[in-house]
Amino acid sequence: MIISTKKGTPKEELEKIVDKFEHQGLDVTLITGKDYNVFGLVGDTTKIDERDVLANPWRLWMKFLILNGPNVNLQRYSEPGLPGELDYNGMMDYVQSGCDQMGIETDVCQTNHEGDLIDEIQAAAGRVDGIVLNPGGYAHTSVAILDALRLCGVPAVEVLLTAPDEREPFRKTDVVSFGCQGHFIGQGPQGYLHACAYLAQLLRLDGTPQAHIVM
Repeated sequence: MIISTKKGTPKEELEKIVDKFEHQGLDVTLITGKDYNVFGLVGDTTKIDERDVLANPWRLWMKFLILNGPNVNLQRYSEPGLPGELDYNGMMDYVQSGCDQMGIETDVCQTNHEGDLIDEIQAAAGRVDGIVLNPGGYAHTSVAILDALRLCGVPAVEVLLTAPDEREPFRKTDVVSFGCQGHFIGQGPQGYLHACAYLAQLLRLDGTPQAHIVM
C-alpha cells in the first residue's frame, strides 16, 4: 500500500505516522519529495483503519471506487504494449496496477443491475474519495444514476470504453454525464487510468471538484 501526505507536512507529523504504522507490524519506507511525501507500506495492511487514515488532515492517499455497469464484464479489448486481448478481469488488473503506481487504492465493482449501481454510489460517501464510473448502456437512459451521483457528495468521473458518436444515434445522449466532473470517452482501458489521474489531480488541488473536462 502507498499513502501520500501533503507538501509541508511537519517532520514530527511524518515521524508520528511512521511510528504508528510500525507499531502495527508494518515495514515503512518514507520518501520525502518536493511536492508530497510517500509512505510505502509492506505487511498485513488489513490492520490499518481506513477511517483513521482518511481523517488525517495531512494525507494525500486516495481510494477510488471503480464502478462498472451492465455488460462491461463481457467486453474484450486490445491495449498497446500488452499481448493479446484483455478480458474484464485482465482489464481491471491493468487498471489496478496503474493505480498502484499512482498511489491510488481501488475498490472494483461490476453489476448488471441499475439498483445495485445506485446502492454502490450511495454507499461511497465516507468510504472512498472519488468514483470512476463506466455506466455501460445506462449512460444513455438512467436519470436515477444521475440523481445518485448528484446527491452522494462524492466526485465522479465517467469512462466509456468506446465513443458513442461512432455507434447508433440513440447513444449520442449521455444522461449520466451531467453528474460527473469529467469524461474519458473512447480510450479503451487507458481511459480508466486517465480518469483516475484526473480525479486525483482535482482532489489534490483543493479537495473539491471544480473543473469539467472531456477527453
